[in-house]
Amino acid sequence: YVTTKATLEPASPLFYGSFCGIKEMAEVGARYFARKSGSKAPKVAVVHLDIASGKEYFDQVSAEMEKVGGTAVAMPIKVTAADATAQVLEIMKAKPDFVALHGVSTTAVLLMRTLQQHGVSLPTVAYTYLGTPTVYSTLGAAAAKNLFFVSCFTPASVGEPGGVTEMSELADKYGLSTMKDDVNFVAGWVTGQLVARAISKAGPAPTRAKVVQALGGNFELDTGGVSSKVRYTNENHLGLSVLRPYGYDFGTKRYVAYGQYGDH
Repeated sequence: YVTTKATLEPASPLFYGSFCGIKEMAEVGARYFARKSGSKAPKVAVVHLDIASGKEYFDQVSAEMEKVGGTAVAMPIKVTAADATAQVLEIMKAKPDFVALHGVSTTAVLLMRTLQQHGVSLPTVAYTYLGTPTVYSTLGAAAAKNLFFVSCFTPASVGEPGGVTEMSELADKYGLSTMKDDVNFVAGWVTGQLVARAISKAGPAPTRAKVVQALGGNFELDTGGVSSKVRYTNENHLGLSVLRPYGYDFGTKRYVAYGQYGDH
């Protein structure tokens, strides 16, 4: 569920990622919105939890911005924060082209509402964990109009054919319609396919050693568009390395994908 640098380097036979990586979340979000800004020297304000994964997220955003001649400003926030005024005032002072966000759902709600209250209208790209229906419904259309996120998973309401349609129909069949747009549900769907494929490849009498052997080679899983392709090699156990940006259309009550996975 948390695929950080420490879990991947070096590759371990005990860990196989089935969630989007912190590095890729930062890279895709920074690259996409830096390009959309149209600036030759784009600037991003990075609001991140003051924890290890938050610092890793900032470092990766900063590295990506350097590649395009831009800069990143760190604005840490506590996990237990009940107010984001200090961060918003810093954002107003820094005058960035966009905001990158790492945190928990309360972080997203606090930040977006405070930006709205101060009349600050900036694209805000969150990492995967914050693109949930709960965050969007809690904020409402006015406060969430500038909230985007990047993900290696496809919410059901995007409505793409293949695996996404299959997932959506089965979620409806089993009374899970309210969950099928949640990244956690979609991630669970992908992980289920991953486990089933690995055990199948291990043969009729699977053991832990055989499952590890099955995963350790050039393992690949096509989820039919529910996610980007899962790929493992002996040296890389990230699994999901391709992401794309998403937003939410309150008019149609559907998620919107920006491009295909291969575009990013």
